[in-house]
Amino acid sequence: MAYTKNSDKIKYIDTKFPPALNREEREDQLTSLAYELVEQRLRNGTATPAETTFFLRIGSTREKIERQVLDLQCELKAAQAEAVRAQKQRDQTYTEVLAAMRRYKGYNDDVKYEPLEE
Repeated sequence: MAYTKNSDKIKYIDTKFPPALNREEREDQLTSLAYELVEQRLRNGTATPAETTFFLRIGSTREKIERQVLDLQCELKAAQAEAVRAQKQRDQTYTEVLAAMRRYKGYNDDVKYEPLEE
């Protein structure tokens, strides 16, 4: 939605969104509309205390830091998952190298040897 200012009133011009292709896009569209509606109310001085408090809270330094912390935690979890995958790959490669070295020395891994009894 776009808006124009006529004297002291803000008049919204209805602009159509393209059809949403999935649920997330639709939620984004509705969120955008809700933000614009509350923005209009804030400008007109008719916003509820809850609406005003919400925007004060999301604009605070603490909220921004909390969002950064959440983003960093997500990155950390992704890095940990990647480290686990890399470790599994290293273990597999190490096993293959050891088997190749045993074959090179003439050991046959297909034959199972019984331990010698004393």
